[in-house]
Amino acid sequence: MDSKRVFIGIDVGTSGLKMVALDDVTKEIIFNTSSHYETRYPNETWTEQDPSSWVVALRDVVYQFTKAFGQSLIAGIGVTGQMHTTVVTDEEYKVLRPAILWSDLRAQEYCSQITKTYADFFSELGGPLLQNYSFAKLLWIKENEPNLFLKLQHE
Repeated sequence: MDSKRVFIGIDVGTSGLKMVALDDVTKEIIFNTSSHYETRYPNETWTEQDPSSWVVALRDVVYQFTKAFGQSLIAGIGVTGQMHTTVVTDEEYKVLRPAILWSDLRAQEYCSQITKTYADFFSELGGPLLQNYSFAKLLWIKENEPNLFLKLQHE
């Protein structure tokens, strides 16, 4: 039986999903691949992606790895993703709209208003509410997509 083990690193990034496999003994990268997906810009300051494209990309890179090496070598998997990207789902975890990416600026006006109104609260937190935080994006959805917001169960 082969005692070789590899650790997989997966990054669900802004432009695509990347995967590396690191040999446990030599610490060398033995496999490196990526799968890209589309980012949509419905407005010049908005950035969105279809979360199902992340799943397709993941399947693609895992298939590439297992075709080359099989799956028995895998000792562990680490995953990172787009911090502050907001995906909203209903009670059955069905995605309700495209993901609003961390780089999206549509909620900027809400942040300014809320930070001014609740200045004491934000000074206690150590900083202002920023447009890339999920809270601001949820406010935008509530105001601009109210019917969808009523279906929202998970973020």
